[in-house]
Amino acid sequence: MRKWIKSHQYLSAFFLSFLLGFFITIPWVITGKGIFTFLADYNTQQIPFNIYMNNAISNNNYIWNWYNDLGASFIGSFGLYNLFSPFTMILWLFPAKYVPYLMGPIFMLKYGVAGLTSFMFLKRYVKNYEYALLGSILYAFSGFQLTNILFYHFHDVVAFFPLLLYSLDKLVIENKKGIFLLSVVLNAITNYYFFIGQVVFVLLYYIIRLITKSYKWSFKNFISIFIESILGIGIAAFLLIPSIFFVLGNPRIDGSWTLHSMFIPTGTNIAEIIRSFVMPNESMNYRAILTEVNFCSVESYLPFIGAILWLSYLIKKPKEWSNIFMFILLLFMFIPILNSSFSMFTTNYYARWFYMAILIMVLNSIKALDEKISLKPGLIINTMLIVLFLLLVLYTCQDIPMIYNKENFMVIVLFTILNIILLCLIFKYNKHKEILLFIGVILYILIYGNYFIYYNKKLSLYQEPMTTLKSLNNIVQNLEENIRYNSNDYYYNIGLYSERMFVTSWNSNIEGSSFDFYNSLGIYRGVSTQIPINDKNLQEFLSIKYIILSYLDENLVQIYGEPIKKDEYYIYINENYKPFGIDYNNYILENDFKEIPNENKSYILNNAVVISEEQLNKYKNILTEYQTESKYASDLEQNEFILTKNGFTADIVSPKEKILVYTIPYSNGWHATVNNKKIEIEQVDNGFMAIKINQGNNKIEFKYYPPGLKIGIIITIFSIGGTMVYLIFKKHNKNI
Repeated sequence: MRKWIKSHQYLSAFFLSFLLGFFITIPWVITGKGIFTFLADYNTQQIPFNIYMNNAISNNNYIWNWYNDLGASFIGSFGLYNLFSPFTMILWLFPAKYVPYLMGPIFMLKYGVAGLTSFMFLKRYVKNYEYALLGSILYAFSGFQLTNILFYHFHDVVAFFPLLLYSLDKLVIENKKGIFLLSVVLNAITNYYFFIGQVVFVLLYYIIRLITKSYKWSFKNFISIFIESILGIGIAAFLLIPSIFFVLGNPRIDGSWTLHSMFIPTGTNIAEIIRSFVMPNESMNYRAILTEVNFCSVESYLPFIGAILWLSYLIKKPKEWSNIFMFILLLFMFIPILNSSFSMFTTNYYARWFYMAILIMVLNSIKALDEKISLKPGLIINTMLIVLFLLLVLYTCQDIPMIYNKENFMVIVLFTILNIILLCLIFKYNKHKEILLFIGVILYILIYGNYFIYYNKKLSLYQEPMTTLKSLNNIVQNLEENIRYNSNDYYYNIGLYSERMFVTSWNSNIEGSSFDFYNSLGIYRGVSTQIPINDKNLQEFLSIKYIILSYLDENLVQIYGEPIKKDEYYIYINENYKPFGIDYNNYILENDFKEIPNENKSYILNNAVVISEEQLNKYKNILTEYQTESKYASDLEQNEFILTKNGFTADIVSPKEKILVYTIPYSNGWHATVNNKKIEIEQVDNGFMAIKINQGNNKIEFKYYPPGLKIGIIITIFSIGGTMVYLIFKKHNKNI
């Protein structure tokens, strides 16, 4: 067996991680009747997201997404969720109904690929390939990976990242051209957000290796790196350019730094980082100690061995390039402004780049084994860090609970102590420490991995997401298409599954103008949208006809009347909803609208359009200033509205010139014609679109094309051509 593994090292690396992934996934696929489920984000985001992406690609419906929030760019909505990842593309080969059943096996495949790519990188740095195999499973099943099962799309990024460092090494050390370019393309199209952090990391890696002279400086190599980077990014431009345009409108990337917040981390962040080094990973939703929830992905525990080996190597060989790099990475972890450089300088503390640092931790751990470094320094520091963590917890939690789940806390403590004891025994008393270390790591992954999934599933409120999706879909398929739905029952993203316009959504990526609209009403929109169901005026304005709940709400009965009971659901009907295309006679200026109490704003929106001073000068002959007694009354003789794949059409007959408002998020990507003549689209109501219509017949057509997509495609085409020229040139000029 050992001989076969030695002669099939890369295959072994893949299958070792794949099989471990199989054994921590398959029990839950079986109990889920063929579908792997987890909790929260995974169940209510990742499953419907992937079903919808599959459907959209299959039906050539990939320009505008009507079913995310109030509507949004398809690329903007799902580029962050690995729209063009090879793992996602595998799902495109199958009908959408099979997607939930395939996500478990794809998870196993991601583990296998992470094991393979990390082995490719690690193997270069150790004499004994078996340590590189060990390192590959340490990387593939780190605490970061287990915790982020919640975020299915993170695993694609972890799987492909080692290729960047591997291919850069091949280019600089062996002058192998083209591999780095392809790695850049692969990582850039997999996830643009993570790719930004990877660029920062690879740049640091390159600089540190040059400074430490583990890379030999060569101007020719530098030019090759530069060209391959530019060409790789250029090939991915079809995704990167429209994604950048889209994400710039998202206020989640904004933030205000102070001098203190830039350089001084909070006590909680310090404690969490230290804990992540020395203790098994925590859940995000149901944590045991320090905080009840934490979605920052602060996890870096290496299975079974924790931080002991890489800390030992750090102390014994501080001048080694990988240790100098590790010192720099630790500095970035603890200094907020440096940490944020991996996440577009957001003020929120995100540790979603830790998987890259983990690869260096793994590298130093296996180098410690390969070079027979003493375990003692790491053991001492590891113990000190555990004590420091507990002291920080006591300090931080003076006025709040310290332990949130005693049972899980005891399990984590047990594994922490047991791992340290067993590791010490293996290194002190046994001649077969390599085999026993492998066994210890594998057993830890299997036992703690399955426990972690069990623990989270046990506490999950969404254990059977497909049951909910299917039952709600059966209800809404018998209702109208071209109107909106609402719910406050946390049926997030049912719209993506049923292809109905549910405003109840859970997606970080919506149009920036939607955020503007919500902010103007005082509605907080973080990662999910919940429009108050008892605000009848707002439901009317947003064309929400149906409100679907799993319970009878007497307050809603008073507002909307008796609901219709279908299976276990109650359907409240808002008979006064406005169809898409609201014609206005009255206006209110933006500055005046701001002064109105938030609770009264939805009433105003139903009776007047909110415009700027500049817009008033354009349309003062059509609109009248809003008065308290003004009431909305449509006098359109006809108003037909039809959705299309990249917009909508409408036929309207109006007795006079009017301003017509569509409660669809404004974007520079929208273009409109009336009776085949191009017309200007105005942004009104703090985020929506309006046009002027004529007296008589108006054949209206709105088309959407993602801003930046055209130029992105052009850059991609030229970059592919440039790549072909570059590779041909290098092939015939091997000395360059």
